[in-house]
Amino acid sequence: MDNKLSVIIPVYNVEEYLEQCIESVLEQAYVPFEVILVDDGSTDKSGSICDQYERADRRVKVIHQPNQGHTIARQNGFRASDGDYIIFIDSDDWIKDEMFALMMDKVLKENADIVQCGFKAVKGNGIIDAVSPYEPGLYEKARLTEIIYPTMIYNKAERCFGVAPNMWNKIFRRRLVEEYIYRIDPRIRSGEDGLLTFACFMEAERIYNLRECFYCYRSREMSMCRITDDKRLEENHILFQYYLEWLMPKEILQESIKHYVVNQTLQAVEALMENESLCQIKKKHPYLKKDSLERISIQGVKLTEVNGKKNKMILAGLKL
Repeated sequence: MDNKLSVIIPVYNVEEYLEQCIESVLEQAYVPFEVILVDDGSTDKSGSICDQYERADRRVKVIHQPNQGHTIARQNGFRASDGDYIIFIDSDDWIKDEMFALMMDKVLKENADIVQCGFKAVKGNGIIDAVSPYEPGLYEKARLTEIIYPTMIYNKAERCFGVAPNMWNKIFRRRLVEEYIYRIDPRIRSGEDGLLTFACFMEAERIYNLRECFYCYRSREMSMCRITDDKRLEENHILFQYYLEWLMPKEILQESIKHYVVNQTLQAVEALMENESLCQIKKKHPYLKKDSLERISIQGVKLTEVNGKKNKMILAGLKL
């Protein structure tokens, strides 16, 4: 079906939230869409909830797989999809009723490769609207190059992402996702959203930015997409190899990538320094000292360009 939207939802042990997520999708006014639920080896009732929806609604397709992580779940969901456009939704979140209709309206009227909206960050009883710093409207290649790309990965003024790295508040033209999704290493458990998002932004010719917050992101203490253990530096190193290959050759991105890499490295090193000295960390992870994107970035970012006295001290130690 022309202009069909494929909604891919990886599912893992979210029985408490899953029905709200699926219902919010099935209630969308936009007609030509399919929902692909990828049960990633759930041990609670999530898998059976998925099956119930597949039996009740012909738009729903369910894949059951052994637990392999959300990257492979997304890859398998994409492989089973046939829509012209793709959106990925997290199974513990939900969306506003008008999301698909209004975003697909911009996709079709503006011939956009990507449409992104704002989102509501929900934690407990608190809700914060997170909107793009860029003006709403259509960005063709010249405006993307002038306005979006220089600050997309790192906005120096705000010292954060310019474009939210998450995939779930964006509708992508299929061919953009297809170019990259199967090439992402499943060992990466954090940061792969941004990798795919930024790669697709660079390939897109027309992107439409909406300020409305249609997506509701549930911030939880435990999330299938969050990593806090001591493997973070190693996984970051794998992730950064993709940045080096896919994005670093784009001169317009080089400065912001260096800042992104340094910020991620400082966070990981600071966590490890609770139990190890900086000298021990550098010895265990030799790419911090030579021949890596981490080293290029550490040497390329000034101490005055990072926040906080502790970060400055760690960066100074890493530079030695």
